[in-house]
Amino acid sequence: MTNELNNLKTQIEELENLLESNPDEMYDEKFYELEDRFEQIKDYPFNDFDNKILIHVQKRLRALRSELDLYDEQGERDAMFSNGEDE
Repeated sequence: MTNELNNLKTQIEELENLLESNPDEMYDEKFYELEDRFEQIKDYPFNDFDNKILIHVQKRLRALRSELDLYDEQGERDAMFSNGEDE
């Protein structure tokens, strides 16, 4: 699982480099693939060192989400219904 985490970290770095070199391109699909892979491995019981890498990867994904200006359905819902949704 550590290899999977390192591969994910490398792919995030590649996406960040693509964004820097071609900021006008659409990278939504690539981001969603990376986010999906993160969701699949995030609950694995990592050791302390790998857990720090996992947290760093999560922060980088959040930063990428902001940079790509992706629609965040849950974030929009939370903003509209700050006290929870009414039935």
